[in-house]
Amino acid sequence: MTEDAAGSGVGEVERVIPAPRSEPDPSREVELVDLRVSREQLEQWSSPFVPSHELQRLDAVVENGAERAFRYAEREQEHRLGMDERQAQRLERADRREYVLAWAGMGFAFMLASTAIGAGVFLGYKGQPIAGTILGGGGLVLIVAAFLRRPKQEP
Repeated sequence: MTEDAAGSGVGEVERVIPAPRSEPDPSREVELVDLRVSREQLEQWSSPFVPSHELQRLDAVVENGAERAFRYAEREQEHRLGMDERQAQRLERADRREYVLAWAGMGFAFMLASTAIGAGVFLGYKGQPIAGTILGGGGLVLIVAAFLRRPKQEP
């Protein structure tokens, strides 16, 4: 396989395939062998555009073939860029939603823990020290647990 400066490769493979043989004719002195030759050519390039010689061949086969191929490539690229942009917007909305939900969850947890601590203090003030300690301590445990289980920030 050979390579040119644009990174394309051309390879040729030749195969000799013997033809199916029939029974030899006993009346002949020499047996004839029929051979078939097959030739395959592989071209490969890495570029957004087709090589110029391929565009010329395309123009010879299809009217304005090269121009149509370029229009197709441009439409495909616009479509791909649009899909990438929509995917980026979806990810951004999902990140924003996750951020808002995380803050809302922390806010509600803080309100719940504050209410529990306040209810514990109130119960202690009203003469129920055991119930106040359990309720207030539970609220304090909620706050401490939230800080200990907080996810690590990505670098």
